[in-house]
Amino acid sequence: MKKIIVFALFCTLLVMSVYISKFGFVLSDEHSRWADFGSFLGGTLGSIFTFCSLLYLAHQIEMQRTENRQARVEVELNYKERNIDENLTLLLPKLNSIDPLINATLAELILRTYGNKPIAENNPDLFRLAFSARAEILVIWVNISAALSYLESADKSRYLSKKTLVVVQLSSKLCTALDYVARESTGIKFDTHF
Repeated sequence: MKKIIVFALFCTLLVMSVYISKFGFVLSDEHSRWADFGSFLGGTLGSIFTFCSLLYLAHQIEMQRTENRQARVEVELNYKERNIDENLTLLLPKLNSIDPLINATLAELILRTYGNKPIAENNPDLFRLAFSARAEILVIWVNISAALSYLESADKSRYLSKKTLVVVQLSSKLCTALDYVARESTGIKFDTHF
């Protein structure tokens, strides 16, 4: 913006100095000399000011595009943060519910499974079948991981904030176990954050 104003002032001074050097600086009483002066200024400075106006308009459009881009990113970041909060709200009761087959919470089942990794590695089909009944938990966890991945790439501080929230609500060990169990039982390759 300042460059455009400086350019316009420079051009004005240049045009005026060219006119003064050629015709002198005399206030005339003749109407025709004023008309000639007006025609000269209108023809030269009018075009220059129009060009400056177009430059300013292009600058404003670019600023607006940048602001719109930033607003879209902010909306997406807010959406991802809400997504994590909502998925945690869904996940916590499911993890704390008692599984009748093992007479323990699903969180305990996931921690036990993580602690006994050779089962998944030796018989992956049986492992996937065992966790297919708990697919909703795994999908919720993959959604949380995807939202965290987006936050990590877009805004590191917001990512760390949400990651801390997840760890506080679930525990670091359970988060690591969920990463392992979800990856092994679904076959989905997703970014792990714990």
